[in-house]
This record gives sequence, structure tokens and C-alpha cells, in this order.
Amino acid sequence: MISLWRILIYGTQGFRRNIWLSAIAIITMTLTILTITIFALGNIVATRKYQEFNTKIDYNIFIKDEASQADVDLLRTQSQARPEVASLQYLDKDQVRKRFNEVFQNEQSLQGIFTADNNPLPREIDIRFKNPNQIDSFDKFVRQDKFGQVVEDTSYRNNKSLITNYVRLTNFFKVFGLSFTGFFVLIAILVILNTIRLAIFSRREEVEVMRLVGGTTSYIRGPFLIEGMLFGVLGALIATIFAWIFLRQLQVVLATSFNDNTTNFISDLFGAAFKSITTVGGFNNLFAQLFVLQVGVGLFLGILCSYIAVHRYLRE
Repeated sequence: MISLWRILIYGTQGFRRNIWLSAIAIITMTLTILTITIFALGNIVATRKYQEFNTKIDYNIFIKDEASQADVDLLRTQSQARPEVASLQYLDKDQVRKRFNEVFQNEQSLQGIFTADNNPLPREIDIRFKNPNQIDSFDKFVRQDKFGQVVEDTSYRNNKSLITNYVRLTNFFKVFGLSFTGFFVLIAILVILNTIRLAIFSRREEVEVMRLVGGTTSYIRGPFLIEGMLFGVLGALIATIFAWIFLRQLQVVLATSFNDNTTNFISDLFGAAFKSITTVGGFNNLFAQLFVLQVGVGLFLGILCSYIAVHRYLRE
């Protein structure tokens, strides 16, 4: 206990002695943690939006009128067995007509245009996918020659560019977010490493004295690990304050939008992902998760950099 207390004292003393270097390390740590936090929040939004977009993607197979029901059933069975398919629904001509009337029920000019006796609308197989990236492979499956007598056309021809562009945009933001976060993590590691190494160099005589009097490696390393932990904890606390301010403002905007039944860019972008934070419990839950993430990242980076710096010095 005495040794632990001394390690804590020496660690805080070293932190105060190099206050300007410590301030730079804390600022860098704060920016790194904020970047990781922004990426985490952005990933939540992107994932929810991706799921929302995925549920709205429908792939429609239009069946030729002359196709036999046996051939249609074969296509349905083989399509359902495909690993890309999440759900499949078959609509006969009458069901397609009823759906058309429901979709355009407010268009008086289109009401009654198709009747049970006069219905040129084709039968359909409506498919939902587990992942939009898999639609292209399924489309190639449907357009095989063996289904040429069954398939008239698909809706993918008109939607392909939209789906492809959305998937590319989503993948770009994921790669960009990971790269940007990795860049800041690398900067934080380099700054904290150099800060700890400068602290070791400025106290090299103390380190040598501790070695000469029989100080253990753990006892020598301890104060510098405490400094790294202080960098991480203080950086995380500052980042937490910024995160709390952002979430609080977002909560106000979302609560106002939902209460007034209005939509704007913020509610459209964040609504599906963060609607729960409009309640006190939802806000506290998300904020607690971010706090744990930020403190965990800060401690991990601080301890890791301190350990590497001291280990290299002692080895030399």
C-alpha cells in the first residue's frame, strides 16, 4: 500500500511538472476521443439508415401472362431457397390490381381504371433482401435463360443506379470514418509517447537513482503509467462534456420536431437512430454508453503509450 501510494504521488507530481506537455497530450487525447465518438455516433446513424433503406428496397419480378403456374411456382421455390432472400411474396393479378387501387386511392382519375375483367397488370413476385449488395447476384439468377418463358422484366433495371450509388456512399463513409479515426489515434499515440519519453528524460536521474537503490521495474514504471492514465481520463472527461452538449442540443431539436409533427434535416437524419433520446431514460442510456466508451478508450491509449515508452527506455 505504501508503494502504491508513492507511485500515485510521483505520477501526479510528474504530471504537474510538465504541465504544458501534459496539456498538449490531453488536448490531443480529447480530439482523438471526440473523433472516435463522432465515428461511433455516425456508425449508429449509418447502420439505422442502412436498415431503413434496406426495408424499403423491393425487387419485383413481373411474370408473363402466358407463363404457366407450374413454372411460376418453380421460380418462387428456387428464389425462396436463395441465401440472399429475406422474404418473398407472390401476388396474382387480382392482388396486384387491389394494391394499385390502394396506392392511388387519392387519384380519382385512376380509380376503376383496372377491373377484374380488364386487368393488364402482370403477376408479381416481390422480394426483400438481407443485404442490398446481394441484389445484383440475384438479378443474374432471375435472368437465366431457363426463366425466359416466365420473367417479363424486373424493377431492378430502374432502381439499379439508385441502389448502387447508395451502397457505394455508405461504404465510402464507413471507410472514411475508420481512416479518419485511425489517423487521430495514430497522432494521439505519437504525442503521448513523446510526452512520456520527455518526462522520462527530464527525470532520468531519478530513474537511475531508483535503479541503483533496487527499485523494481514495476515501481519505476508505475508513476509514468499514472501519468498516461491521467491523460486518458482527463481527455475523456473533456470529450464527455462536448458529447453531453451535443446530445442535449440534439435531444431538444428531435423532441421539438416529433412534438410538432414536423420534419427537418436533423430529424430526418437522426430521427430513426436517436428517437429514443427524446426520453430521459433513452438519453441517459446513450450518454452512459458514450461515457464508458470514451473513458475506456482514454485509459487504453494512455496506459498503452506509457507502457511502450517506459519499456523502451528501460530496455535501452
